Amino acid sequence: MLAGSKVLLTGANGQIGRAVARRFAGSCEIWGVSSYSAPGSREEAEARGVRPLAIDIAADGLQRLPTDFDYVLHFGEACEPRSVAEGLDWNCHAVARVAKHCSAAKAFLHLSSAWVYKPAPDPRQAFAEAADIGRNFAGQYAASKITGEAAARAGSLILGLPTVICRANLIIGPAGGGALDRAIDNFVATGEVQTTAETPAYCSPLYEEDVADLIEPSLALAASPPAIINWSGDETVAWNEIFRHVGRLVDREPIESGPPQSARPSCAQDPALRRSLAGAARTSWQQAVATVLQARHPGVALRDIA
Repeated sequence: MLAGSKVLLTGANGQIGRAVARRFAGSCEIWGVSSYSAPGSREEAEARGVRPLAIDIAADGLQRLPTDFDYVLHFGEACEPRSVAEGLDWNCHAVARVAKHCSAAKAFLHLSSAWVYKPAPDPRQAFAEAADIGRNFAGQYAASKITGEAAARAGSLILGLPTVICRANLIIGPAGGGALDRAIDNFVATGEVQTTAETPAYCSPLYEEDVADLIEPSLALAASPPAIINWSGDETVAWNEIFRHVGRLVDREPIESGPPQSARPSCAQDPALRRSLAGAARTSWQQAVATVLQARHPGVALRDIA
């Protein structure tokens, strides 16, 4: 689908954006929008085959972009908005701005989050796409992602823009940057693991390279009004079980630290729709954890616990 096409990729220097660029940049023309504030990040994007542009989509700086993109992959977001205004600017208003600018596209893919689902009495419940939404988590994050979905839906209906909303679970991989990656890094450094709001709290981690397998099947779902698809791994696992596994690999007993204000609740997702379109996930969460440890902490010897 993407071969030979012109693609706008926002959040191009993020964990998912880099994985997608590695997969597709050789076969299509990718314009990558990000801040590129880290030294060398622009050069790294160019090496991946991306045309990098430092544009603040939250401030409506899209005039520098053409409007003739075939596909839009909108991954840009504020992961930890410091205020209501910042959350709305990045996670809601920017969605509408990008959709309007690229309204002639064949399909618009909007990255949402598993954190939009309304909490369930059973923390093991795996949310299907039709489950209720409504959650306040991590300051303004979950609430602003819900408004972002509303912006994507309204833009699709008003502009006639085929759209798909992809609700991502915890993404894990060597590139790092995700909450699970940061927690693993912290555990290796300190031995501490943040306790969760629920005991236990469940999730459905997805390996960063496996996300690229979902791009074209998800774009094929794009419609007006938008389709919704869960981006999650095949397995539901408790947060604490992940770190018991990490502890066994590095031969270290996890030390539970006090829960932060934004302690993570359950966010397990039903992968049935994703599996029907793209097949089984290629990487288990155990394989993903081992890969992260090997790539990000090469000095740590891993035990063979098979």
